[in-house]
Amino acid sequence: MIYVGIDVASEKHDFMILNNQKEQFQKHSMTISNNISGYKKLHETIQKACGANKDFDVRIGLESTGFYHFNLLNFLLDNNYKVMVINPILTKNDKSSHKVHNAKNDHIDALAICKYISDTETIFIPYTRQSYHIEMLKSLARQRFSLVKQITKVKLAIYRLVTLIFPEFLAFFSYLYGDTSLNILAKYLSASKIARAQESTLETMIHGKCKAKASDIIKAAKNSVGLDNEIYTVELKHKIKMFRCLNDQLKDLNKLIEK
Repeated sequence: MIYVGIDVASEKHDFMILNNQKEQFQKHSMTISNNISGYKKLHETIQKACGANKDFDVRIGLESTGFYHFNLLNFLLDNNYKVMVINPILTKNDKSSHKVHNAKNDHIDALAICKYISDTETIFIPYTRQSYHIEMLKSLARQRFSLVKQITKVKLAIYRLVTLIFPEFLAFFSYLYGDTSLNILAKYLSASKIARAQESTLETMIHGKCKAKASDIIKAAKNSVGLDNEIYTVELKHKIKMFRCLNDQLKDLNKLIEK
C-alpha cells in the first residue's frame, strides 16, 4: 500500500508519501503549486513511488479546508485515485505532538495526514462523486436558505412602502409581489402618478388572473391618503429591482438543486 498525505493551502500544497513499511519516499515533503502543472507533478511523483515500491495500491488523504481542496480532489478522482477527505480535528493531535519538538518543520502536517490514513487503514472511506454531489447540495441548500431570508426581508420592505405610498393599492391584489402589481408600482411609484395615468395604458399592464380594473385603481389613487414622498418612491424602486434580482437567483438555484 502507498499512502499519500496532502496538506492543502490556497496557493500551494505540501505532500508526503509512505510505503507499506511506513518508510518515506523522500526525506522531506514535496511542494506543488495549486495549478495543473502542480497537479501533474503530484501524479507523476505518486506513480514513481508506486514503481519504486512495486505497489500501485494508493490511498490519499487530504484535509477538508473549506473550499481550497475541491480542485485538487477533482483532479485526483479524475485519475482514479482513492481519496479520503479528513476532518482536520482528527489529525490535530498528531501534528501538535510533532510540532512541540520541531516547530519549523514544513513537512509535519503532510506527514501527520499520511500517518493518519496508514494507521487507520480499516476506516478509510474513499470520497466519491456521490459525496461531491451531496456536498454541492448542502452548499446550494445553504445558499437557498440565505436567499429566501433576503427575499422575505425585501418583500416586507415593499409592503411597508406601498402602505405608506398607496395603501389602497393593496386591496386590488391578493399577491402584491406578482408581475402585474410590481410592473404598475415600478412604472408609477406613487399614487399621484397612477392618478394621472392613462386608463388604456394601465389596462394593458393588467393580465393573468388579476381581476383589478384600471379605472378602479386610478379612482383609488385620486383619493389615496398615501404620502407623496420622493424618499419612499426611490426606495420602492430599488426594492422592486432587488426583489426581482433575488427571485432570478432563486430560480437558478432551484434548477441547480433539481439537476
